[in-house]
Amino acid sequence: MDQVFFTITKEHLKLLPHLNIDSVKEGAEAEGMDFIYLDKRRPYGNSDVFKDMGDILQLKPKRPKGGWKIGEEIDFTEQQYDWMKKLHNEMRKVLQIMVVTGKAKAGTYMASDAYSDDWKLIKNKRSKS
Repeated sequence: MDQVFFTITKEHLKLLPHLNIDSVKEGAEAEGMDFIYLDKRRPYGNSDVFKDMGDILQLKPKRPKGGWKIGEEIDFTEQQYDWMKKLHNEMRKVLQIMVVTGKAKAGTYMASDAYSDDWKLIKNKRSKS
């Protein structure tokens, strides 16, 4: 199997403390245990996921060519939406790496293969190499 690499960015770290994590007791098999989960409707606190992410990341909508028309709602571009979706979808891996390493640190991490949880920091964002 091939090694797997993943880079935690400063943007991931900005989103991390805003994750809306909750718990629930599920059925008889839970036997009083709480199961944690990320609130799928309000992952960053409110129901407008992209607005929340934009606020946290201080992302400004890009002005379209020709500017906004009067009455037109100012909105993120398709590229900005795609970027935020990508960041959000990567947060599961960020949490996994944080749990395994015990740290939330920007840099490139490596696991021995796609099915391993043996993540190790191999390149810190502050290093010059």
